[in-house]
Amino acid sequence: AGGKIVSRENLLRMISRNPHETDLRSVDALVSRLRRKLGDTSEEGRLILTAPGFGYRLAQPSQPA
Repeated sequence: AGGKIVSRENLLRMISRNPHETDLRSVDALVSRLRRKLGDTSEEGRLILTAPGFGYRLAQPSQPA
């Protein structure tokens, strides 16, 4: 659902077999690659928004980035 912030820790738990042995920055790298694949490279119309110091959220369709 758009708008809900998900922490880097929660994302890491969802994608990693050993979340305690993985660096949180790897989540940032994965989000960066996902943005590139989605063509989500400009600040305008961004689909995946960063919640600084916490995690990420999906933009709501009616909400500008």
